[in-house]
Amino acid sequence: MGYITFMHGNVDREPTKEQWERFFEIARESGLFRGGSAMGKRSTVGEKDVPDVTATIGGYMRFDAEGLDELIRLLRQHPTVLCGGTIEICELTKT
Repeated sequence: MGYITFMHGNVDREPTKEQWERFFEIARESGLFRGGSAMGKRSTVGEKDVPDVTATIGGYMRFDAEGLDELIRLLRQHPTVLCGGTIEICELTKT
């Protein structure tokens, strides 16, 4: 199953460079990590206003895992979680 995770900007303290380096090492070794990025400049297309997700979400990561439990075990080591913040997980369904 594919998953996309969103890192909310609600941490109690900023993660360190070392925490990020360690997590990327663990994530790559897990075989689940498929990439991600910090959020950049926001643009919209369409007539209606929508909330600016970049006001609360600082980045995303993509994972493939057999099940949600496996991914949650990995994400408990994520710098956002270690620093008191929240990661939102969404399934990427096949349509």
